[in-house]
Amino acid sequence: MVECWLCEGGGAAGYLLACAEAAVRRETISMRIRSEGAIAVDNILVQAQMERWNQSHDWSDAKLATMFVMSLAAPKERMLEVSKTIARRGRMGTTVMRCKPSASLRRAFERAKKAAMEKEECTIIGVNLCDVTFSEMSEEDFGVHDSNITFAHWFVLGICPGRMRVWQAGGQEGEYTLQEHLLRNGDTVMKWEEAGKLIDNFEIFALPRGCWNKARLKAYERVTGIDLRQARDRGVRDLLVEYKTWVELIILENVRREDLAKFVWM
Repeated sequence: MVECWLCEGGGAAGYLLACAEAAVRRETISMRIRSEGAIAVDNILVQAQMERWNQSHDWSDAKLATMFVMSLAAPKERMLEVSKTIARRGRMGTTVMRCKPSASLRRAFERAKKAAMEKEECTIIGVNLCDVTFSEMSEEDFGVHDSNITFAHWFVLGICPGRMRVWQAGGQEGEYTLQEHLLRNGDTVMKWEEAGKLIDNFEIFALPRGCWNKARLKAYERVTGIDLRQARDRGVRDLLVEYKTWVELIILENVRREDLAKFVWM
């Protein structure tokens, strides 16, 4: 399904994201997508040629890729909530991180695995990995954006009977787009053992507080496909050695085929 929306340059996916962004602004999710090159969200009409939408979004943006996949998977009644949550997280301050406990990806994975094995249900999990130290320094205006890179990342896990799949893009340094991720991995799905190893690697570096070392950098690369050492070496910006993480999960349970077919092309 994701591949179909991204084919031929990603114009269809650009349509969907424009709808989701307009819906967040308008506080509504009533939308129509017109195949000749226009999007109607209530009284908003955005019109352009298909080529315009092919270039409308940066598909190496990890948060944007997550918003796209989660918008596809969300049932119609939750799509506005999901889109709004992801869209506004870019402006989230550290106050939210201090007031809300960090989520456990392992617990969420185990619940989703149990639902897949016992009820044959599919669960989609959007993961927001936050770089707390980087965010704190940004709020205090230490010029951290000019001198340092961040490990903050977004990605999506799809957990279905007998398998798991990952969707993601390469983050702030533009290592790879969502399309490139799909081309590289094709229809690859993880069996439970391999899926468990990904969660193990996530827990190696996603600590409340820690310092980067070779093992944690390698675990991060195995999960995200991003080599932070190479990203650091490409420019003058460095990676903060000491770090704190905060994890937020957006969970869609019992995702059904009809949830993916909620859009009507006109």
